[in-house]
Amino acid sequence: MKLQYLAVLAAILACANARAAENADANSEDIVGFTPIAVAAQEVDAIAKAIQGYVDRFHTVPPLRHQQLFPLLEGQNPQKYRFLSLPSSRRNAAGEVVDPWREPYRIEKQAGRIIVTSRKIHYVRAVTLSAIPTKSIANHPTK
Repeated sequence: MKLQYLAVLAAILACANARAAENADANSEDIVGFTPIAVAAQEVDAIAKAIQGYVDRFHTVPPLRHQQLFPLLEGQNPQKYRFLSLPSSRRNAAGEVVDPWREPYRIEKQAGRIIVTSRKIHYVRAVTLSAIPTKSIANHPTK
């Protein structure tokens, strides 16, 4: 239960300090305080919201590998719709989107949902998949 309180506190701090978090050097190893936690919580929320937007708009689950998922979320999809915008500096050499500790965000499918989290914080967001039809929108004829 204490971990949930920490996650809520991190989310509140992320909202209250969004400007400071955007300007912080999150990759600095000597950074002290909550800024990396706030950045990670904010990005976990943004990624989950973007995936939910993709699911709602296209009625299908996107591929969950970073190299395929993030281009789709950033506008390389059939409707050119941008669900997410992250700076290129937030990627590692393999093209994965990374948290402030340079670890790739974990995005995995579980029963009826997609889980988004950072390995360094206990903050999880879930995208619910219960209302998704079994066929992709690409399989439906256009009007």
